[in-house]
Order: sequence, then structure tokens, then C-alpha cells
Amino acid sequence: MTKVKFYRISLIICIIFSILGADFKIQHYPYSQLLLGIATVSSLGFIIPALIDVFKNESNGFVKKFAWLICFIFFSWITGLIYSKTYTKRNIPARQI
Repeated sequence: MTKVKFYRISLIICIIFSILGADFKIQHYPYSQLLLGIATVSSLGFIIPALIDVFKNESNGFVKKFAWLICFIFFSWITGLIYSKTYTKRNIPARQI
């Protein structure tokens, strides 16, 4: 499994479980904490590789690296979608996407 596929699968799992967990929480259904916990753990699957790519890129300055870090911490899957559209197509050959 390539890094991009793992990133995208982890992002999709995080989005699905976040939305389901929030819906369960609002409607007071059981197991909402479990769904949100799965979403949190799966978010590590796309946050860590993305931050490694951002910090390894020498063209990114300190401010840009810091901005990506803060965005991934506070707006994890929204930032993950933005990162997926901007960085993966630029850094990976088309046949691997």
C-alpha cells in the first residue's frame, strides 16, 4: 500500500467516524465515544505522514510549517482534505495516485 493510499483511506475513515460520532452524540445514542475515539486514532494515520512531508520539504519556511502544524491539530480532517488536494498531486507521480 502506497503512502498516498494509506493517507486517503485513513482520512476517509476519520471523516466517516467523526460525522457518525457527532451524530450519535447529538442524538444521545450509545457508543458515540467509541466512534469519536476511532476517528481520533485514525486521524493519526494521516496527520503524522502529512506533517513529516511538510517538515521535510525545504522550500517551506518556518511560518508555513507552523501554520500546517496548528491547522492539523485543531482542524484535522478539514486540513487533511486541503493537504490532500495541494500536496499529494504535487509530490507524487500521477501513476501512483
